[in-house]
Amino acid sequence: MGPPYRNTPMTPSPLSAQPETSHPDIRLIIGLGNPGDNYQQTYHNAGLQAISYIRDHLPSAWEQTTDPQSQHPSQKHFTFWKLSCNTGASLILAQPTLFMNESGVAVHEALRYFTLTPQQLMVVHDDSDLLLGAYKFSFAQRSGGHRGIASIIDTIGTNAFYRFKIGIRPPLEKNRTKAEEFVLKKISSAHRAVLETTYQEFSCLLLK
Repeated sequence: MGPPYRNTPMTPSPLSAQPETSHPDIRLIIGLGNPGDNYQQTYHNAGLQAISYIRDHLPSAWEQTTDPQSQHPSQKHFTFWKLSCNTGASLILAQPTLFMNESGVAVHEALRYFTLTPQQLMVVHDDSDLLLGAYKFSFAQRSGGHRGIASIIDTIGTNAFYRFKIGIRPPLEKNRTKAEEFVLKKISSAHRAVLETTYQEFSCLLLK
């Protein structure tokens, strides 16, 4: 029997090596969560945590090019960091400053601010149906009951964007726990180590 925690992509990554002509033009990566210290270290904030991890652990080929004064656009509900690579590639990392069920407002503002289409967007979020340590890429799927994703689909009028789903369901459950019973709990130290491995693997795929 293998270890209880394994980070295994459950679908092929749109960022994996393939001919350049078939690469999706993903330019904006937005991680979902709730603002405030009370929520910062909860399972539901895995999307925000992933963005912070990537920003704080850039490979040597990448650098942050955003002027700190421009990271939070006036009258907008998101913060962002522009990244550039010595190969000429670039990405924008962003985090909403609204609560999860208002994520669509921030995503819509960011798409308009950067003049991007939904097909150039990847949303990073927790998934209570995936076991802790697992992750999954998807495109043009329904919300699956995730209120942040539902808000985005309702606000921008389409589900035609990429998603990186981070598993947060505790392994080895005797009885299946309802998502609302654990998503807002503080992440244990053991589970944090597993999640950070997921964030690291996502960063490697994103910034290879």
